[in-house]
Amino acid sequence: MKHRFPLIASLAINVALVLFVILQRTPSDHSATNIPPQSDSRKTSSSTGKISEESRAIAAALQRPDLQSLRDELLAAGVPEDTVGFFVENLIVRRYRARIKALQPDTSDTWWKTPATFTTQADTQKAEAIYLEMKEEMRRLRGPEPVNGRDYGFLPKEKREALQKLENDYRDLSQKLARESLEFRIDQDVDKAGFIDAERRRDLASLLTPAELYEYDLRTSSTAQRLRSRMTEMNASEDEYRAIFALQKSFDDRYVIDRLDSSGNLLPSGTPAPTPKEAQKQLQAQLEAALGQERYQDYILSNDQEYLALQAAAKRFDLPAGIPKKLFYLETGVPATAARIADDQTLTLEQKKQALVQLGKANRNKLYSLVGTETGNAILAGHRLNWIDSLESGFIPTINENDQKGIRRLGQPANAGSR
Repeated sequence: MKHRFPLIASLAINVALVLFVILQRTPSDHSATNIPPQSDSRKTSSSTGKISEESRAIAAALQRPDLQSLRDELLAAGVPEDTVGFFVENLIVRRYRARIKALQPDTSDTWWKTPATFTTQADTQKAEAIYLEMKEEMRRLRGPEPVNGRDYGFLPKEKREALQKLENDYRDLSQKLARESLEFRIDQDVDKAGFIDAERRRDLASLLTPAELYEYDLRTSSTAQRLRSRMTEMNASEDEYRAIFALQKSFDDRYVIDRLDSSGNLLPSGTPAPTPKEAQKQLQAQLEAALGQERYQDYILSNDQEYLALQAAAKRFDLPAGIPKKLFYLETGVPATAARIADDQTLTLEQKKQALVQLGKANRNKLYSLVGTETGNAILAGHRLNWIDSLESGFIPTINENDQKGIRRLGQPANAGSR
């Protein structure tokens, strides 16, 4: 016993070698630790050509069954808490993984197929029990998960911890339901999921004040998740985000997806008026009033696939920050100009086609002047700014009152075509 503490303390210096020794004993388990196997040059000590007795002893100590005493001694020896947690968690996973794997069909000889999961409800339930047992041991040995400071930082410490536990509990319930469905959901599964969500919401309302619950929704609700990428694209300030969220959340609470049918109409349980289409127009008007015209346009662009693709191109080719907008707005006025050419009764069909071609070439040159010929051709080859190629092929780019873009042939009605 008197040599035990120094032996464990030396782990702080030999962490890499110890991990390698453990992995060497079970080479098929590399995936459990997410650490790649070391090269042969690291299997032996450079001075002796052999693994030292001390390293063997450390490896043996790490594999003993009493993980709680191992954890306590490592921490007492000064090994960083994150390092201890890494070892303990992976040792736990390795011990339970074999039990779970035994419930799954052996697919080692059918490498061309997707590895099989559980094939019966009974096996799923057994695996669920093992999984919960493993999670409980992890929580016992590692303690509670680190509190989510990014989303819960506005709360006092006690509530942050309580909220983290609440979320973990309901996440476990949802994951359990997903595993039990065996990839085929029935009506009862949908009902259970709805019940879990409703109970979670009630518990949140009991734990948090209304103001705290609103702040929580600002950070974690489905509305917040959908808005996050748009806020990043438009580089929104916190005040802008809060204004957008308030309006969007009000719309989402009234017209959630599961209350609309496949055509976008409210189901009988919903409120009959205004219709989702009318409400969407009202929402857009409210957003423009809240943000101002310029920032509202940035908000619209943040969800426009053409603009986002031009943003990606700008990053790829290291273009100046303002270039994507200039490229996007190259099309401004072009549909109207092309329509005037198409409607000009003084021109023959061939003259109209040539005028459209020249309009396309003029805009291609504008593209080249902004980004250069090589980059411009790469953008066009990536199927962006397609309207330029359409013009050069004698087609007319169109845009309707709902800002939907399309193309039409000469001689087609003005409302024809799509892009």
